[in-house]
Amino acid sequence: MRINIKSIVLIIFCLFLFLELSAFSKAENRNNYTAQLVLVEKRVKIIRVDINRSRLEVAETGRGDTTTLLYVVIDGYTKVWHLNKRINWKSLKKGQLIMVKGGLRWDGKIKANDIYLIKKSPD
Repeated sequence: MRINIKSIVLIIFCLFLFLELSAFSKAENRNNYTAQLVLVEKRVKIIRVDINRSRLEVAETGRGDTTTLLYVVIDGYTKVWHLNKRINWKSLKKGQLIMVKGGLRWDGKIKANDIYLIKKSPD
């Protein structure tokens, strides 16, 4: 069996890519070292506050009748603002309108850096 240089380089590249992606996904659990390749700024409506998993389930209304459900991940570095005052993210409620600024993670969730409360819920 004959192996050429291109095959060896391809195998090494694939192994490196696999190890890099696995380390990238584990870094999120250790600390706040994950890279944010795409910056996000969205106005969304809160559907559910999941305190146990430190995230918000939100809906983004698009053109027409389309609605996209997204998760907004919250960590110790996330700041939540209302009327130029910082508030606790656990005080956010279903139905409130917020603006999220952060980065898009590799799994499609938004890692929030700042959350601005735009409109309180009607209740």
